[in-house]
Amino acid sequence: HKNLDNDAFLGNLSNHELGCILLTAWGWEAKEIGYVFGIKEDSIHKFRARVSQKLNAKNIPNTVYRASQAGILSVNNIDFLLYLNKENSFQRINKTHQTETILT
Repeated sequence: HKNLDNDAFLGNLSNHELGCILLTAWGWEAKEIGYVFGIKEDSIHKFRARVSQKLNAKNIPNTVYRASQAGILSVNNIDFLLYLNKENSFQRINKTHQTETILT
């Protein structure tokens, strides 16, 4: 996180925090992210708020910007990818190439 001021990054991101901010950067809404993670929408808002706090950001767009500048949103930092298949269902594929349908 070399591009942030020393006091800006106040801790490492959890997997949920990282996933939330990554999917937020991709334009996903909290409800959709909650569905993918199997948790309540309120929890997603809390995760995003913690990321904002850790990055000393003013709001969610600023959080996404600061996370991008810090290199947090790089592909190396995620353990799964989502894509839309031919049946218009979202598929999740992890690093071991296991695939599951998560949203239809």
